[in-house]
Amino acid sequence: MIIRKADIHEIDQVFMVLNKATVDLISKGISQWSYPWEPEMISNEVSSNHCFIAEASEVILGVFFIRDIDCFLNDVPIDISSSNLSKYVILSEFQGMGYGATILAFAYSYAQDRNST
Repeated sequence: MIIRKADIHEIDQVFMVLNKATVDLISKGISQWSYPWEPEMISNEVSSNHCFIAEASEVILGVFFIRDIDCFLNDVPIDISSSNLSKYVILSEFQGMGYGATILAFAYSYAQDRNST
């Protein structure tokens, strides 16, 4: 598996993965995110280098976002050197294969490299 930052030309693919995962969650009675995703939000995240893609054999199997936290997260004071992992999606057909653990290890390492926690 390769993990890398999403490219601006991949916004449609990121959009598709997020929507597919959201529909799957909704079908299970889980309303975690709004559907459909806002293309402008995804474009902003990709343009800001916050969006990451996990892929295997050139197939996107997951998407997630890492961004710096600037003092508060939902009104809770946070160390300003912290990062937030969010919108963490692995498509259902790739779940249970260890990709989630690899993504978490990557996010942790990425945050440490940026002097974050």
